[in-house]
Amino acid sequence: MRSIRLSFALALCSTVSAFTEPPLPPTPVYTVDLREYFAPQKATLFRSGALAFLTDHTVAIDSCSSDECRLGVLDLAVSPPRLVAQTLGPPYETGLRRAPDGGLIIAGRVRHGLLGAIVYGPDLRVGQTVDGVFDVSPTGKTFYTFTGKNGWSIGRFADPEHPILTGKGMLLGFSDTAAIFRDQGLAHLEDMQGKLLTDLPEAGGPNSGTIAHFVGDDKILLEQSHLAMVNLKGQVLYRRKRLDGWGVRIGQSDDGSRILFDRFTRHIGLLRNIGEYAVAFATLGVGVEDEVSNGEQVTVIDAPTGKPCFTWSSRSELLPEGDYHADIDPSGKLVAIMTSTTLFVYRLPEGCVAN
Repeated sequence: MRSIRLSFALALCSTVSAFTEPPLPPTPVYTVDLREYFAPQKATLFRSGALAFLTDHTVAIDSCSSDECRLGVLDLAVSPPRLVAQTLGPPYETGLRRAPDGGLIIAGRVRHGLLGAIVYGPDLRVGQTVDGVFDVSPTGKTFYTFTGKNGWSIGRFADPEHPILTGKGMLLGFSDTAAIFRDQGLAHLEDMQGKLLTDLPEAGGPNSGTIAHFVGDDKILLEQSHLAMVNLKGQVLYRRKRLDGWGVRIGQSDDGSRILFDRFTRHIGLLRNIGEYAVAFATLGVGVEDEVSNGEQVTVIDAPTGKPCFTWSSRSELLPEGDYHADIDPSGKLVAIMTSTTLFVYRLPEGCVAN
């Protein structure tokens, strides 16, 4: 059963369009059949999967076939790519992020459905487990957990037993040095000593649904009905149209100069769209039962200007929506995208163009 809010949100994300194929992406520098590395039984398709760049030339792949999940690291510096480490992966509902030392962090529901994080070395040996982790900073150095009703805590993997900042309200985003949270309808930016740096009116009111992403050392991307880039003083640098679809994967280069969005889209014909609106109205927002994404789009933008650098889209060989199917390497030069059979690696252009 769909709620009224979810049904109409999906309807708004649906694009009324003819069934035309999306434009062809640039030619990949690598096209890798992942079944050769992670499916010894030659499974036809992976039922789920995720990836993350660990260094400029190594990428972690978590792929699940019908009976097991395998976690591996591919080295893209050689041709064909070489599998340098592999182990059985954890149960799914997880996100992959790179660790500071070229290792990997898997955060989410990693053990028996409970929140936590597993930190792996570059050789995929487990170095650390931390319970309760909900999300990880872009650098992989800090994390946050829930602490009871409306409470949160930020800690460092180097010393997970001693929180560096705690607070009340809705945590919108955090980095290694600051956090944004909303309390009593106002969004505040604080450093890790609890000092108020500024208020953020651009983050909206209590029902705005804003998500904040720290970008590099000096910018914050606010994702709401549109995208807004602000500096640490709360000043708006630019606004741009929100990208099509929805998604939780926001990757970035180490210097924050380029940002990657992995979005799940729904494009349907005019008659189908009219029919779905009619069903939603007649059922008080419950809607049809198959309102699911039927496409995926990966976009990279230039963080200082908001100009697009790269766009990839597909409606075939899709993995389940919600997972991390794409990432950008630390240098901001490569993009890796995973489908149900294949890994594509693209080289980004030196410059980006205006919309």
